[in-house]
Amino acid sequence: MKEKFTITVVSQLGHHIIYTIAVFFLFLNLEIELMGILVLFRSFIELGFIFREMGFKNIHFRYSIKKDFDEYFSTFFLIRFFLIIESICFTLILITIFQLWNSYYSLFIILLLLSKITFSLTRIFLDNLIARKKIFKSELPFFFINSGKSTSIIILAFNLSNISNPLLFIGIIEFGFDFLLLIIILILSKNEIIIKKPQKQMALNYLKETKPFIINSVLAVFVINFNNIILDFSFGHAALAQISLISQIITLILLIPNSLISLSHVIYSQYFAEEKISLIERISHTFEKYFSILFLSLILIVFFSGDLLFSIFLPNYFNSLPILYIMIFIPYIYGTSTPYGNLMVPGKKQHMIASLNIVFLSLTFLLMIILIPENFLIFNLFGLGTIGYALAATIPYFIFLIFNRYFSKKFFNITSQKIILSHIIFALSSLLISFLIKHFILNFLIGNQFLLLIVSIFVILGIFFGELIVFKQLRKNDLIFLLDLLKLKRYRDSLIEEFSFK
Repeated sequence: MKEKFTITVVSQLGHHIIYTIAVFFLFLNLEIELMGILVLFRSFIELGFIFREMGFKNIHFRYSIKKDFDEYFSTFFLIRFFLIIESICFTLILITIFQLWNSYYSLFIILLLLSKITFSLTRIFLDNLIARKKIFKSELPFFFINSGKSTSIIILAFNLSNISNPLLFIGIIEFGFDFLLLIIILILSKNEIIIKKPQKQMALNYLKETKPFIINSVLAVFVINFNNIILDFSFGHAALAQISLISQIITLILLIPNSLISLSHVIYSQYFAEEKISLIERISHTFEKYFSILFLSLILIVFFSGDLLFSIFLPNYFNSLPILYIMIFIPYIYGTSTPYGNLMVPGKKQHMIASLNIVFLSLTFLLMIILIPENFLIFNLFGLGTIGYALAATIPYFIFLIFNRYFSKKFFNITSQKIILSHIIFALSSLLISFLIKHFILNFLIGNQFLLLIVSIFVILGIFFGELIVFKQLRKNDLIFLLDLLKLKRYRDSLIEEFSFK
């Protein structure tokens, strides 16, 4: 099973890295105003699909342990399809209200909508494959199609001088590849679904189970995209482009813990049914430990070498660096809390995690309203712009830090590891030592900025990992565990098993 976890992370992270590279070249070559417009129109489409999920896939993952699970797909599909139709109608209403039909970019907006519809349909079948633990069938096509999409955007980014309407080409690329992915996933799902008459009782069960997630799901889409619209209308397209860049970086990093959620729900549901609580605790502790080390490493790199990274690779967005200094703490807080938050749905405590998410999203929205604009309705506010956005996006994550651990202890008697606090101490001492080395030695010996960046990263990570090894936070068993993940035979056997039509 370890190979399924690994291929999920590698696939999701891999295609997002390629996509981030594509977006990086767009940021380099596309006008900052156009980047802001691109993000703004995406936000409108996403806001229109505010009812697209409603938590049904999480319950579908939990139902995967049922003996009659095959009979659930038709009902699951009908519910999700109805939500897509509802989202299309709401999106068309939004486009009409904001008079986007008369925009110069109206055709681009239509292509974005078609792309969203297509991918939403594909997501139904992808989620069903994941629920059936067909990870290679779901991840490999997803990886290759999205890599092709990103590669096409990279090619476009280097030929912008020959294109009068680059956003239109981006829309064509996205819709074309999303449609191709839908066709491939439908073919691979041929032997993984059984079409039966949807059952009213099954639909009622889904609705009952997802009730705690409905408000949370709607708020999640609303808060993120409405905040983008507030920032754009208050400070312009350039400010939204700067936030978009940092959000893209954070989203890429968060993909590591997020990519494990779907599969962990399936696996944990099985372990809860078998009452293997000690095994669940061991898996949670393993994730917490490695996420702590990984995300602290990224924090160290940003604070120690962030100025060099932006001055070399993104000089036009150097003013975005203070935003990254704030938001880089999100992956650490979220990543080390996720292993415990992931227990709630499989452990049938989804109402608690849903309530927590509602509080989180409500606080985020309230902070956004207070910190971003200079005024809202009749009130004079802080007007911090992008810095206000970063603070409002980061502060609520401390709710996850506290309550995910509290719920895990209260409901399942699974406690977090206090030992990871030592990781923070090692990180702080590594940062202090590295700054001294850089100030008194590296800055005098190395004149080339790129070479200084490489050496700086090696120095700070070397000191950090050296301390972890000396104080036995990293042991031989950790190396064995990581090497075990690299055994290709596991992936070959699992790949053959999933694509076997016997």
